[in-house]
Amino acid sequence: MMLCVFLGVTGFHLQQWTTKGTSMTAKFFTSEVLKPLNLQMKAIVGKERVYPYIHYDKTSVHRSHYTQDYLHSSIFTRLFHPPYSTDKAQSDFYLFGQLKGLLKGVNCENEEELKSAVSRILGVTPRSEFFRAIDTWIDRLEIQIHSGGEYVL
Repeated sequence: MMLCVFLGVTGFHLQQWTTKGTSMTAKFFTSEVLKPLNLQMKAIVGKERVYPYIHYDKTSVHRSHYTQDYLHSSIFTRLFHPPYSTDKAQSDFYLFGQLKGLLKGVNCENEEELKSAVSRILGVTPRSEFFRAIDTWIDRLEIQIHSGGEYVL
């Protein structure tokens, strides 16, 4: 089971779980993640000429021609990783560590209980945390760019 999350300054825009035995393929990622997210973002921005940015790690699913072809027809403008990047999306950098800490000591009997516990935590995350997460992530990327490829803790 895997969780795919997209967040922005207004909160979590998508939570998509893969079911046991399902692989995250380019077709799954596009149909179950990008297409619903694209529709949601179109509803949020309306008729404004706004193109929300999207960023994710550099896995083969995200880099595939199938995914890239869909992105070109979507509302999104993709943010690429800077040179010397550690290949981290903001959810890797911020969300999953925090989520792991908040789930410590929580016992879930099955997958549905785990999904419910995660959804509750994500649902009460203050908006200020999203701004902080994005600002911190941007600061980290700038440090990586200015380091010229040197390892950064």
